[in-house]
Amino acid sequence: MQRRSLTTMMVLAGLSVFGLTGCDDTTYETYSATIEAAQENPSTGSTAAGTAKLLVSQDGQRADLTVTLTSPLMGDLRLMHIHRAARGTNGGVIHNIWVPGPGGAATVTPLEAFEVGTPIGRTFQFTAENLADLRAGNYYVNIHSSRNPGGEIRGQLVRD
Repeated sequence: MQRRSLTTMMVLAGLSVFGLTGCDDTTYETYSATIEAAQENPSTGSTAAGTAKLLVSQDGQRADLTVTLTSPLMGDLRLMHIHRAARGTNGGVIHNIWVPGPGGAATVTPLEAFEVGTPIGRTFQFTAENLADLRAGNYYVNIHSSRNPGGEIRGQLVRD
């Protein structure tokens, strides 16, 4: 009995020192997308594919996005964005995920090689309007390549 009390006391002491202060009690919404040529408008016929996973705090103050290729692009990566539009329609850019700058330097850092199985991650914020559009299913991830500059593959973000 004393051993259990001592163990419990040590666990509680550890939690107070290393803390529950570091724990994040924010509730997150999860969205995902299958990124493929069939969702491009118009479709590109590319064999490239990927996935996206988005975790968003309920107030939109933190959004963590990870995009991963599952099969290679037909050309070199040129741009990657989140766009606002319903499935099957094209819309404007809301957030840049990967954008090269002058001389090939990325304006969104770091500049990663985008290879199959190597994710690119970004953290950003959503406004209340952005959050409403996301919840309505009006955001998609679009990946542009040298072979398909208007967009090679695309995936609509849907709530899990």
